[in-house]
Amino acid sequence: MINYVKRSREILVIDDPIAVSFLASDSYITNEEPKSLLSIPLLNQGKLIGILYLENRLTTGAFTRDRIEVLKLLTTQAAISLENAILYKNLAQAKESLEEYNHTLERKVQERTQ
Repeated sequence: MINYVKRSREILVIDDPIAVSFLASDSYITNEEPKSLLSIPLLNQGKLIGILYLENRLTTGAFTRDRIEVLKLLTTQAAISLENAILYKNLAQAKESLEEYNHTLERKVQERTQ
């Protein structure tokens, strides 16, 4: 299910996993018996950031259109937040590398000056 969403980048909703042939023999599905499954790709500018996987063990058809619309909105915001966090981390690493390079350069200038 997750691999399908990864490849297709489409939302996948399964209202009754036992009734779906490719899931009916899955050991996780037979052991845990989820009633409803949902996978949503987290996309930011067409780039796959992650996948949200949800399951409901109480009722089939738990993921209605309205709930999916709310989750789509939330996953869009989550994807943007994750991308921003990655960019911030990269910026912090670049800053650290630049400061280290600057210190090295200053040390070399001092050595040459002496």
